[in-house]
Amino acid sequence: MRKIAYSLLISSLLVLIIFIFSEPVIILLAKCQLKKVFIGSVISIKDCSLKPTHLLSFSDIEIKKENLYDFKFSKIEIQYNIFSLLRRGIVKLSLQQAGISVSLPHKSIFEMTKFIKLAPSSAFFICSLELSGLELNLNSNDLTLLAKLSSDFNLSKQSINYLKLKIDLLDAKGFRLENASLNIEQNMSGGELFIQKIGYDKLIIKEIKGKAKLEKDSLSFDHITAELFNGEFTGYFALKINKDRVYLVNLKFINIDLEEFVKDFNLDDKFEASGKLGGVLSLKGRNLNIESLNGDFSTSESGGKLVIKDARFLENLANSSKQSFDLLVENFKDYHYNTGLTKLSLDKGNLIFNIALEGGDGRRNLIITVHNFKLGRGEL
Repeated sequence: MRKIAYSLLISSLLVLIIFIFSEPVIILLAKCQLKKVFIGSVISIKDCSLKPTHLLSFSDIEIKKENLYDFKFSKIEIQYNIFSLLRRGIVKLSLQQAGISVSLPHKSIFEMTKFIKLAPSSAFFICSLELSGLELNLNSNDLTLLAKLSSDFNLSKQSINYLKLKIDLLDAKGFRLENASLNIEQNMSGGELFIQKIGYDKLIIKEIKGKAKLEKDSLSFDHITAELFNGEFTGYFALKINKDRVYLVNLKFINIDLEEFVKDFNLDDKFEASGKLGGVLSLKGRNLNIESLNGDFSTSESGGKLVIKDARFLENLANSSKQSFDLLVENFKDYHYNTGLTKLSLDKGNLIFNIALEGGDGRRNLIITVHNFKLGRGEL
């Protein structure tokens, strides 16, 4: 009787294990978990495969909410081991041939948080995330993004092993980027950056090219060239991609057309300017905060012309420099300069332009302050 009892117990345990690890049960459990995250969505999973010691994979997955979002994945692989499971961790999560579409034409992209409920306290942490052939089509009233991405992120070390990115269009709150690509791999030279057009507010930069390099948590771009205001600039950019987000920028500007600058920013009713400008600019910062900024610029030998038409600007300049308003109006009524020097600096969060011009009618000095300057907008 005892042998029969043991046999029945072992048989029951085997049946239970087979039931738990059977594909229909795993798919059912996966759907239940996904429904807790993607509220009100329709979820389909065609197939799954389990290797109990290290791998769980799902094939042909779709998570859809009508008129809102549609997520499709050719395959999802979850790699683990006994030690990672004990620490509630996943060694690697791989998403292959994925497509993510979001349609919120009359709402902010952040409205998506209302439809996706994550439970970080009970969730597994992911050591490594690999995205292969991910296509993004996001549309909201504050973001449009059409892009393709393949990458391998080491989330535990906050580093990138490789990145292949193609952006057809990115449009977000005045920032617009068209036809961009970036290919980099950890500790490999020869990475490439290309951006056909990038703009913020009225600023437009074209044909940006450069060499890209990735070392641990540092991303750098060297030999950068680009077109700006009928001139060009060259330079270097480095960024820490860890939590600090520290960056360094060194740029050299060549033959920047002041007349084109005034035209592009629609300043014709305030200023009239001509001449070519060149010089260097360096800045260091963290996130959106600039910690230091220095620039030295000079005009070309041909000189140029400066007319200030904006009465409000001249009034502010008169008050700050303790000069006569009428005198400033006369000085910048039709001023032709032969040489010009401009120094940029940052003082207590204010961007300072110190401008010295010299021409046949004498010297002209201007100090312009942009208050509370950040990577956005300040106030004169």
